[in-house]
Parts: sequence; C-alpha cells; structure tokens
Amino acid sequence: MVYLCIAPGRKTNQAMVEAQVKILKYSPNAILLRKGQGDHQLIREMYAQVCEKLGVEISRILFIGLTKTEEEHRAIYGVADVLLDSYPYNGGTHNLEALWENLPVLTRSGEQYLSRMGYGFLKAANLDRGIAWSWEEYIELGVRFGQDPNLRAEIRDHLIRSKHPEHLAPLWNPRQLAQDMYTTFRTLLIQKLNLANASR
Repeated sequence: MVYLCIAPGRKTNQAMVEAQVKILKYSPNAILLRKGQGDHQLIREMYAQVCEKLGVEISRILFIGLTKTEEEHRAIYGVADVLLDSYPYNGGTHNLEALWENLPVLTRSGEQYLSRMGYGFLKAANLDRGIAWSWEEYIELGVRFGQDPNLRAEIRDHLIRSKHPEHLAPLWNPRQLAQDMYTTFRTLLIQKLNLANASR
C-alpha cells in the first residue's frame, strides 16, 4: 500500500505530519512517498521526530526530490494508491493531477477557500468519499483507504467513468463550468441591482 503526499514546505505542518504518520502506524503494510519543494532536511526531521514518538520506522517514508521532467512527476501518481492532501492549504494542481490519473484523494476540509479546494474538486468529480472534517476523520479514512482495496477500486472506476462523455463530471466539463459561472455572475449582478434599487 503506497500513500503519496506532494506538498511544499510552506504547506507542511506538525498536525499534518502527525496525522500522516498515524495513518502509517495503523497501516503496517504501507509506505508514504513524500515529495515537495522546501527545506528537505527540516521536513525529514519533522517526520523523523513524529515517527520516533509514535513508534513508526522512518524507513517507511521515502523522500523524493523534485523530478526533472513533467513526465517523471506524473509517473509518481501511477505507483501510488492514495493521495494524502495537505491542510490547511490544500493542494490545487496536485489534487487535480491525482484525480485525472484516477487516484483516490483524501482531503481535510475547513472553512476557508484554501482549505476547501480538495473538497471542491471531489464534489465536482461527483465524489463524496475522501472528505474529512477533522484530523481524527482524516486518519480514520486514511486507514480505511489503506485496508479496503475494493473502496479504492470503486473510486478509481468512478473517476474513469467521470471522464466519459455520457457521465462527464463538472470537473472535466469546462463548457458547463463556463455556463454555470456566467449564470452565477448574472444572478449576483441582478441581486446587486435589486438591492441598489431597493435602497433608493
């Protein structure tokens, strides 16, 4: 079982590291691939300290440097089973790339825009599974994803179907997205004009 986390140093924090190491603790046959920009030594030390505290072998975390080409970067999604999203700053491009490669995504959602990108992408792919609202739920779902290959297969199959024209999810339908945005902006403009007229 291979978990993948792609997050730069600025998106890495103690709570996220602890949650990911706890997922490993309760998933004894799993490893974590950790990729991202930033101070690699500091990031490695953060994981090492948490691993020592929780009794998890640091050797179960493989730290990957930056890849030289886009093809090398995208190949990483092919060896992973689940993407562990960052929080409170969710991944944007990495979540989309993972979903495009039919990789299940586990995200933690919050109240602010930057902590709701993963949620938004999953909902736009017509997926409810993979959304956590606390670290406890993130850990629980992470372990479940690791232990349930059928769940992972169902999500992969759903993501594959979501790109077919007859089942096209909003996430992969830019024309519909543009129409929906136009409708939303028009509705907001009408509401604003109505408010302005009412206040006269």
